[in-house]
Amino acid sequence: MWIAVQTEPSREHTATHNLRRQGYHVLFLHVIQMIYCRKNTRKKEPRIRAYLPGYILVRLAADQGTYALPRSSAP
Repeated sequence: MWIAVQTEPSREHTATHNLRRQGYHVLFLHVIQMIYCRKNTRKKEPRIRAYLPGYILVRLAADQGTYALPRSSAP
């Protein structure tokens, strides 16, 4: 079963990394956008943007009939 977990604003990468270290299967949906640089308006740089800002998807594994919910993504 997959659940949506709310993260702090713009901290999806950090939460994904920390939850993966704890053994969870995490899906961070993102898109790559080409955005103009501030200094040179002709040059574009790729930026990773969250598809679901503020949320990541976490897969819960049934362990003896119960689900272990993530309590925190802190290291």
